[in-house]
Amino acid sequence: MLLPALARAKAKAKQTKCLSNQKQIGLAFAMYTSDYNEYYPNHPDWASTGGNDGAYYVFVAATNRPLNLYAANHEVFHCPADNGDADTGASNCFGVYGNSYLVEWADPGHPSVPGNSWAKYDFRTWSLTAPAGTPPMKTSTFSRNQVNKYVQGDWVWHADRGTVDRKSIWHNFRGKSLAVMLYADGHARGYIFPAQIADWVYSPPPDPGFTWW
Repeated sequence: MLLPALARAKAKAKQTKCLSNQKQIGLAFAMYTSDYNEYYPNHPDWASTGGNDGAYYVFVAATNRPLNLYAANHEVFHCPADNGDADTGASNCFGVYGNSYLVEWADPGHPSVPGNSWAKYDFRTWSLTAPAGTPPMKTSTFSRNQVNKYVQGDWVWHADRGTVDRKSIWHNFRGKSLAVMLYADGHARGYIFPAQIADWVYSPPPDPGFTWW
């Protein structure tokens, strides 16, 4: 009886630490956008907002990660439940990419948000940050519903990584994969995505009136 209880306590402690990390990253985003006329950062790939040296699409040194100026302790970009990435085989996202968290970045290969050619989307989620040469979004873009607007989540929150491989399950709640998510108003919480998200890669587009966008 003690071992399952201990395992649950350890899992809960990791989730609590992850929530704290994401709230601190939310503060870093808030300070960055305050200094840059409301604009979210430009950075080269999905993993490079902050953290340590690492590579996802390209190698990005810690000194070139825009949020590091506002979050001096790079460990806030390290989820203690980081099990790696089933998509690439990475054993630990923080160790390989320099960051355990996947921001909603304007990948040039993704479709544009209807009515906004600079913004991209996937899984019903509107991009915030962007690669160099593409204007990122401003905080005011999301003022209509900040409380439901995703900024980032555990690296595995995108549903194309599945929910079966151990690398795709960092946190769980009663046997279901749970992702810790950061929202545009600065709060963070765990969320269990519906199974249908796997079918929502590029359709439908983001909707501010939906559960998230």
